[in-house]
Parts: sequence; C-alpha cells; structure tokens
Amino acid sequence: MAILEANRMVLASIDHEIGEIATDRTAPDAPKAIPRVDDEAGTKIRRANILNSSAPAYSIPTELLSAIFKVGHSENSDEYETPFELIVSQVSSRWRETSLNTPSLWTRIRRRAYQARLNATEMYLQRSKAVHFELVIQVGVPSDEVFGNQGWPYDKLDCDGMSECCALVVPSMDRCNRIDLTFSTEPKWRGQPFEQSGNMAFGIIMQHFGSLAAPVLRSINVDWGEEMYFRSGSFQQIFTGGAPLLTSIKMLQVGMHLCVPPLSSVQSIHLYLPVGPHGPGRTCREFCDMLSAATSLLHLMVIGEIIHSWTPVASATLPYLQTLSIGIQRKGYYGTMDEPQFSGLLNTITAPSLELLLMQWVDRDTFSESPPPVGKFPRLQRLILERVDISSDLVNTLSTAFDSVRHLVWGACLKPRALLDADTIWPNVRTISIPLIGEDFKLDTIEALSRKCAASAHPLEKIFVRDIPPALVDSQSTILVEKFDCEVAYARLPSEFQSWSEVKKFA
Repeated sequence: MAILEANRMVLASIDHEIGEIATDRTAPDAPKAIPRVDDEAGTKIRRANILNSSAPAYSIPTELLSAIFKVGHSENSDEYETPFELIVSQVSSRWRETSLNTPSLWTRIRRRAYQARLNATEMYLQRSKAVHFELVIQVGVPSDEVFGNQGWPYDKLDCDGMSECCALVVPSMDRCNRIDLTFSTEPKWRGQPFEQSGNMAFGIIMQHFGSLAAPVLRSINVDWGEEMYFRSGSFQQIFTGGAPLLTSIKMLQVGMHLCVPPLSSVQSIHLYLPVGPHGPGRTCREFCDMLSAATSLLHLMVIGEIIHSWTPVASATLPYLQTLSIGIQRKGYYGTMDEPQFSGLLNTITAPSLELLLMQWVDRDTFSESPPPVGKFPRLQRLILERVDISSDLVNTLSTAFDSVRHLVWGACLKPRALLDADTIWPNVRTISIPLIGEDFKLDTIEALSRKCAASAHPLEKIFVRDIPPALVDSQSTILVEKFDCEVAYARLPSEFQSWSEVKKFA
C-alpha cells in the first residue's frame, strides 16, 4: 500500500497519541485516564480512515465504483446471504457514500416471514429513491432463527403485521416493476394448521392492491407453497387503477380469480393449481371471461385442475396465442381428476395463430370422452408430447386433429411402437425427435418409421434421437439421422416454460 509522506507523518502522530493513551491507562493514577477512552476510539477511527484513503481501491473513480457495485448486486440474489449492498456499505465511509448514492442497489424491497419490524423495508424504500423496485413478500413458516430453540408457535398467524407492511409499501407502488408473493414451508412443519395464516395474509395484500395504479409493473409471480391449495374465495380484482406494462403472470397453487389484474397487455400466463381438497376454482364461463380479457396473450401454460366442469357453451378467443402448454399435476399417475383439462382447453380456446402445443402426461384414456377438435389450429407447426403413454388409435386421433404439424417431439414413456402401428402419423410432419429412447432404438425401427412417413406425399427430412445406433454410422442408409439437441428442439418454447419440461429435466 503506497502511503503519501504527509499521511505518514499524520499516522506517526496518531500512533504516538494512541501510545500515550495506553501509557496513561497503565499509570498508577489510571482512573484519571477514563475520560480519554472516547478520545482513543476517535483517534483509531482517524487512523483507519487514513489507511483506507491510501488503499488502491480508494483511487477508483466514483462512477466506476458505482458500476462495480451494480454488477455485484445483480449477481447476489441468494435471499439467505447478507445482501451485497449492506456489505459494501460497511467497508469504508467512501464506499458507504457511494452505495447510498447508487439507488439501484436498494431495489429489492423484501418482507420476510414473521418479520416484526419494518425498519429495513422503510430504509430500502427511501434509499431506492425514484428507481423502479422489486417487491418480495414472504409469508409462512420462518427459519429457526426467528423463534430460536422454542420452535415455531404455529398457533401464531403470520398476518398480524401484514396491513402495516402493505400500508408502508402502497405509496411507492407507482415505482414497482415486479411482485413476488410466496408462502414458504419448512418440511418439518408440514401438516400443521398454517394454511389459515397464508390465506388471511394473501387476502390482506390483495385488498391493499385493489384500487392501486401500477404504471411500471411488468410481472406478478405468486407461489403459495407446496401442498397449499388456495382456490376458494370470491373474485378479486387488483390494480384497477391500471397496469399498462404488465406482461407476465404466474400463479402457482392459487386460483387466478383471487387476484385478477388488468389483462389487456399480458403476454404470458402460467397457471398451476393441483387437485385439492377445497373444490374447483371458478366456472368454465368465468375462466373463459378472464382469458378473453387477455387480448395480447402469446403464451399460456395450464397445469392441474383449473376448471372442474367444462361446458361447451363457454369459449375464449385468443387471436395472438402462439404457445399452449397443458399438463396434469400428479405426474406418473394416469386417470386423475385433472385429465379433462386437455380436451376442455382445446375445445374452449380459439387460437388461430397457435404454433406450438405441448402436452404432458397424456395417456390412452385422456381423450376417450371428448376428442380434440379437428382443424381448429390451422397454423400449428410444432407438437411436443412429453411422458405420454398412448395407443396407436390415439396417434390416429391426434394426427387427424393436428394435421398441420411439421415438427414432432415424441417424449413417450415407451418405445415408439404406437407410431409404427398407427394408420397415419401427421401427414405433414418433417422432423421427429425422440429424446427419451436410448440404445434400444435400433436401426430397423428408424428405417420402419422413415418408410411409413415416405408412404405419404411428404416424406421425413430428419429423425433426431438421443443415441444414434452404431450400425447407422457405417450403413449406406439415405435416412438423415442426427443427435437430439434439446436446446434446438425446445427453442420455440418460451424460456419461462422450459423449466417445467419433463424432457429438459433429463437432457
């Protein structure tokens, strides 16, 4: 560390002064030196400031230091670690001043589970100044350190201070660009009666959001925790003052009707509502009315029992919808209560621009009572079937219903026997990707599949498999077989949906 000569002289003087104070403390009349304790502390602070000012980091221009802080802040997202902004603000007086004058460092406004004091929340709101911020409200079961060794008194509800928290945040909601509401549950506390706490807290939050305007809000993410089934309750509109930039909504374990924002600008909706003990959410007509309000919707994912009983008279027209992903909640168990969601959604939604359809956990009985509509999606180009166990008859049904498909991802649980036994397979298909089949997918199977498609007017162009059979490498076959690339096959699936893919988990 290079120290200027002037600073060396000052440090020498300070060291001498500290030495005198230490000598006085050990002198026979030491009690007389007690008043100098404060002098010693102040002297050591002056010494530390001089050393800090001589450090190489001190010469970094303020603008560059602020930029470095911003990068560090963006990469420090672990909620259980000490926030980056708090760390750098405690290094030196200059770093503290720089951090306080960088409002973007203070834009994660967080309320933790059972947080009794809101000092930190208020401090972050003030330090973020006029910059847009992310609001994170956590409800539920806190970590052990909140209540110490006594454990969580689960008769105490985590909603007592929620109104106070919302009242503090509401005046600044015109700066909020993202909302995350979560109900966290420690595994050891599952089964305890904490559901009431979450539902009450959620209701309080929605009441405060009701008539607000959210001019810069872009996304709402609600995750009400594993094994929570919050679907019963009255229709609740939020941000009725307007949310013109809202583009993304994710509702996990919560019925969407419990918090409905303005939907006209929304481009992506993700709904996950498992089969639960409290009955269905809304009627088919009410659900369709909500969807119809999303006139800009491009991507829709629905998993679980969104509607218990679908009616043919209700419909929703989504003129710009490009992606539709449908799945059931109880993965690996066929014949579940949420299977009607497949035929219900496909028959209810009118989407003339639909290009990609993904269906998870379809079995041979999924469409037994209500088949998919024929020719309803004329622009459908890509069909992804994940973890399916279907018969050749259902292949015939799906091929007829979605005859415009050009690219098929066959994520079947079993060998592609159903494809070979079917009367016809997607007359316009050009590529077939089979990602879950390993070495047992032999050359003769590939050739049989290619011959079957060649019998149509539009033969296959490529087959993608996870492991190319060794015999094919040395053969003179004209079949073009390539190694399956998950990123290429799923390139058209929105990134926010890809984490839910049953195939990408094993890619």
